Amino acid sequence: MRTYLVTGGAGFIGSELVNQLYDLGEYEITVLDCMTEQIHGSDWHNSYLYNKIKDKCNFIYGDVRDYDVYDEKGQLVGYEKWNEYYKRWEYHAK
Repeated sequence: MRTYLVTGGAGFIGSELVNQLYDLGEYEITVLDCMTEQIHGSDWHNSYLYNKIKDKCNFIYGDVRDYDVYDEKGQLVGYEKWNEYYKRWEYHAK
């Protein structure tokens, strides 16, 4: 089974790509998205586009431009670290 990373996968075009890959049934899909407020609103957990894909992929909340999302090898960090990252981001955003 191939694995695909879709950056911006909760956006308009990215979510359609996720849906098409999911419908093929041959892929493991991971989405990395920063859930921009202008697209998803202030409560992105209730976003139509997010809810359309959330059960079809592994979802990572983050920004591809942020160095905290990568380890020393340049690979995406593990899901455990994402929880820490999200808590730090949420704290700074207040």
